[in-house]
Amino acid sequence: SSRRPFWFKQMSSLASAKPKSESVTSEPNFEPVVDTSGLEDFEKVGGQVLDELMHRNNAVEGSGVELPAAEGFLANLSGIPEGVDGLKALAEVRRRVFAGDGPAPDSPEANTPYLRSDHMLLRFLIARQWDVERAVAMLREHYTWLADAKMSQLLRDPFPEEAHIKICYPQAYHGVDKQGRPLYIERPGALDMPKLLQTTTPERLLEYISASCELQIRRRLPACSLLKGEIVDKSLNIIDLSGLGFGIVKHTTARRFTLELLKMLQDHYPESVGQTVIVNAPWFFTSTFALVKPMLDDKTLAKISIFGTDCKAYSAALLKLVDADQLPALFGGTCICDGHDKLSCMKSVKGPWADEAICGIIDNEPLEEIMTPAGCRRLHEQITKKGSHRKQEQRDQQQDQQGQRTEVAQSAFHVAIPGSASRQALIAPAPEIPASAFSSAPPLAPAQVMREHEDDEGEDLDTFVALSQCMSPDSQQGAPTAELQHARLQATFLLEEYRRHEEAHMTTLRQWVGEFQDLVAEIGQPTIERARSYYDSRSLWQQAVQEYVQQEQEVDRVNTELAEAVKALSRAEAAFEATAAGGFGHL
Repeated sequence: SSRRPFWFKQMSSLASAKPKSESVTSEPNFEPVVDTSGLEDFEKVGGQVLDELMHRNNAVEGSGVELPAAEGFLANLSGIPEGVDGLKALAEVRRRVFAGDGPAPDSPEANTPYLRSDHMLLRFLIARQWDVERAVAMLREHYTWLADAKMSQLLRDPFPEEAHIKICYPQAYHGVDKQGRPLYIERPGALDMPKLLQTTTPERLLEYISASCELQIRRRLPACSLLKGEIVDKSLNIIDLSGLGFGIVKHTTARRFTLELLKMLQDHYPESVGQTVIVNAPWFFTSTFALVKPMLDDKTLAKISIFGTDCKAYSAALLKLVDADQLPALFGGTCICDGHDKLSCMKSVKGPWADEAICGIIDNEPLEEIMTPAGCRRLHEQITKKGSHRKQEQRDQQQDQQGQRTEVAQSAFHVAIPGSASRQALIAPAPEIPASAFSSAPPLAPAQVMREHEDDEGEDLDTFVALSQCMSPDSQQGAPTAELQHARLQATFLLEEYRRHEEAHMTTLRQWVGEFQDLVAEIGQPTIERARSYYDSRSLWQQAVQEYVQQEQEVDRVNTELAEAVKALSRAEAAFEATAAGGFGHL
C-alpha cells in the first residue's frame, strides 16, 4: 500500500532479498558494552586541559563579571578532538553566554547560575564536537526554549494527571546502578495513547516529560553525585519493548508525539545518557535498527545494547550493571517496592533524590557548586558526618526512652492508696478505639471535625477512668499476681503511648484546620468555584479530543478500505479491457 512508511518498504525489500535458508531471529542478544572511547585522546589532550581547568581562575574579559574557577570533569573531557584547545573553547563559550548569547536579562534562566556553569557548557560543547559556534548556537536556542516553555513554572506546579500518565505510559526513575547513575525505565510497548488522551493532551504530556528531564538535571543527578561523592551526570536507561506492535507505529498522534519528544531530547538534553539497554525487542525492531545503525557513530553505538525476549540473557547483563536490590524484579532483580506487585517499581520513588538529607543539601547549596568535583566531595563528607551524628542521636534517644519507661513502670507499682500504704495500685488497660470510629461517614467541616474529635477524646478518657475504678485495689482481694503486675506495666506503656499519639494528632489537626481556613480566606469561594468550572470544562474538552482521535482512526480505516477498493477496480478494468480485446482477464 502507498500509505506504508518508508522504513517498512525498506525492511520488506531486505527480507525478500534474503536466501530462503536464512531467517531473522526474534531474540538477538548483545553483550552490554562499556564506553571507553576517547580515553587515549583524553590522556593526550584532556589531561592537560584538566590540570589547567583545576588551577586557573577564568574571567570574562572586559565584562567585569568574575567567574568561578573551572574544574575538570573526567568523563566529559574524554574524546577531545586532536588539535582542539579544550580550555580555550570552554573559556570562549563561557564568555559568550555571559554576554549577548546568554539568557534574557532578569529572566528566571538568567537567575539560575547553573545554566551557565562549566558543567552545563561542557555538555553542549561535547554535543557539538567542541565547535564553539555550534555549541553557542545550541545553548542560545536552549535558553530561549526554557523561557518559551515556562520551565521555571512547570517545575513549581504539580502535574495532577501524573498518576494516570504512569499507568498509560509506564516510565520511572528507580534506584541507581553500580556506577551511581540513576536508573531510568521506560516501557513504550505498554503505551495506551487513546486512553492517555482521555485525561491529557500531547502538548501537556510533552511538558510533563520535559519537566522530568529538567528535574533529572537539577535534582536526580546532583543527588546521585552527593551520594557517591563524585560527579554523576549520565543515566542508565532500560527500554522494555514487550508488547510493542505496529498499532503504535500507525497511530498518528503517537507517531507525531514520538518525533517531537526525540527532537526535544536531542536539542536540549545532550550527553545525559551513559548507556541504553533495550530488552524484549521484537523482530521488526532489530530489522529496523539494522537500517538505522550505519547512520550512527561509534560512540553512540557503544552506548546501546539490544536483547530479545530471552529473560535470562538480559537479566544477567543487567545484573552486571545494577545491584539486584536496585533492579526491579521485572528485569531479573530482587526489588518489589510494595512487596507483591512487580510493576509497583514503576510507580514508586526510589533513589538518593528521595533522601531528606540529600534533598536538604540540594535545596540550600548552589547547584553550580554541587556539580563540581571539589564541591561534590565536600558536601558528600558533610552528609556522611550528619548521618553518623543522626544515628548516634537516635541511639541516645532510644536509650532515654527506655530509661523513662523503666521509671514509669517502677512508679506504677508504688502508688500511695488511702488506708493502705503498702498496697499497690492497679492500672487499668488502655481503652480500645471504638470500631465505629472507622465507619464511613459524610465529610465534615474542619471545625466540626475538631469538636467531634475533642468529644471522642473526652469519652475515651472517661472510659479509661471508669475501667480504672473497676480495677482499683479496693475491689480486689488479695495481693496482685505476677500476671497482673505485668498487665499493669503493659497498660502504663500503652496509656503513655496513646497520650503521645493523641497530642501529635491534635497538633496536626489544628494545623490542618488553620491552613484550610487561611487558604479559603486567601483564595476566596468565587475563585474556588471558577476553578471547579475550569476542570469540568477541561474534562469535556478532553472527551472531545478523544472523540477526534477515534474519528481520525476511523478515517485511516476508511482510507485503507478505499485503497483496497481502488486496487480491485483497477484489476476489474484490466480484466474488462483484456476481455474486450479477446483475451482472458484474471480477477
